[in-house]
Amino acid sequence: MVRGNHDGTDYFNGVFDYYAYTSQFNGFYQEGSIDNSYKTMTIGDVDYLFITLDYGASDAELDWAGSVIEQYPQHQVILST
Repeated sequence: MVRGNHDGTDYFNGVFDYYAYTSQFNGFYQEGSIDNSYKTMTIGDVDYLFITLDYGASDAELDWAGSVIEQYPQHQVILST
């Protein structure tokens, strides 16, 4: 899930409760918020890293995404924002 430009972060996180989704992702930028998340998955013989970034991601969020990518050098990366 990716927040759109018309979705307020409080509303978005209220509808999509962080604690309901923690088991479905490998990690989040900020505890309590699903605005920025990542998940790894193997499909066939290919390892993927899926990253979702908040609308208008900050430099700190982009740095976080870069550090996550560095942790998975053998994965194909799919980034959604």
